[in-house]
Amino acid sequence: MVHEIGPVLVNSNRLESTLEKLISIWSYRIALASVVLALLFRVFATLAISIGRLGVPGGLPINYRTFYDGAILFLVVAIASSCLGSKSQ
Repeated sequence: MVHEIGPVLVNSNRLESTLEKLISIWSYRIALASVVLALLFRVFATLAISIGRLGVPGGLPINYRTFYDGAILFLVVAIASSCLGSKSQ
């Protein structure tokens, strides 16, 4: 299907495929960064090195589990968008 956006014609299938690839790539990169941060937090905790309190004053502190859960979430999004992209092709 071709849509007209202003003076430009856009192939919606190609646009969807490009967006799916971008979502997959960026969610994978963010997941890797979250894994690295979770490992660093865990190593610092193991070595009893205090990196300070992260988070909102009076709120819950941010620990390694926050980044670990974020990494899992973004990896699932990357896998889902990759599967969706391979089905549509």
